[in-house]
Amino acid sequence: MFLQPSVAVFTTNVNFNTGTGTYKYNNTVTGTVTVTASDPGGKVEDGVIAVIYTSEVPYEVTVSTPSKVVAGEAASVSLSVLDKFGNLAERSVVVDVEIQGTGGATPPFYKEALTVQTTKSVQYTTEVAEDVAVRVSTSDQSISVVPSPTAVVIDPAAASHFLLAITSNTVDAPVTAAVTAQDEFNNTHPLDSNVTVTISNGAAALAGWCFHSLAAPPIAS
Repeated sequence: MFLQPSVAVFTTNVNFNTGTGTYKYNNTVTGTVTVTASDPGGKVEDGVIAVIYTSEVPYEVTVSTPSKVVAGEAASVSLSVLDKFGNLAERSVVVDVEIQGTGGATPPFYKEALTVQTTKSVQYTTEVAEDVAVRVSTSDQSISVVPSPTAVVIDPAAASHFLLAITSNTVDAPVTAAVTAQDEFNNTHPLDSNVTVTISNGAAALAGWCFHSLAAPPIAS
């Protein structure tokens, strides 16, 4: 008889005319298994033994991350050490964790060697709106690492201001004015509505300018 993770209890009735018997089972779940022998006729007092099952050796480290995070807010990476049956392993594992923007323009903003026993959570914060890669490795060749399936997308925080720039301040020269909506960390932030852009020399608005949506910034007119 096999105890599987989805089976909590099994009962068997057998002939006991010799006064003794052996009953085999296999359990792959950590925790307590209780074995009880009872007389259906109620003449013999029940016998009970509780067996505490511990995990096998570490088999893999799984990495879990959120799919989206807002710039400037704390994000977490969850690490779990499992045995081959998916139980949390009690023996600790040393892993190297590196978190870096996928743009590659900056060095990793988190890089640590961590000792993980069963589970551990890593916290990090970044102000740059970009994809973030979480890399986890271990020098133990007997343990595999199951990465998070996708990179973490860091979305801009709430739009807070406009950035304006012009190409020239020479009289009668063609000028391009670029307008970009940004969050508090200067990440470009798409807007759902149009933005009114007015160009004036102090007396009247100048001709030749139009209004644009900032749904796909930056915007030039």
